[in-house]
Amino acid sequence: MGKRWNDQKSLYRHESKVKLNSIKRFNEGGISYFRPSINSSMAEPINQNEQHKILMQLVRMKMPFGKYKDRILCDLPEPYLVWFKQKGFPAGKLGVLLESIYEIKLNGLEYLLKPLKGK
Repeated sequence: MGKRWNDQKSLYRHESKVKLNSIKRFNEGGISYFRPSINSSMAEPINQNEQHKILMQLVRMKMPFGKYKDRILCDLPEPYLVWFKQKGFPAGKLGVLLESIYEIKLNGLEYLLKPLKGK
């Protein structure tokens, strides 16, 4: 029984290390993003001003390629975003925005973007 406990304890420590080491920081257009790599749910928060910029980009920026080219990112259908989640989001700012809108739709928070669409 003691060996089993040690195995579980070391597995937990290993998973924690992976999560801590999987956060990547990058700069894009003067905005710093903290983005966890695949299978990590831990990311450092960004300030309110940066969050507002990201939300405004979600309601203004158009999809630059693909089946839904020229459609505003917040209007992309959820199955398309799920497909990106499975295949991998593109690198850079577009990937961060697509991943953000995926999380917003997944959690049923689209109503938060409606007031921003009119601005």
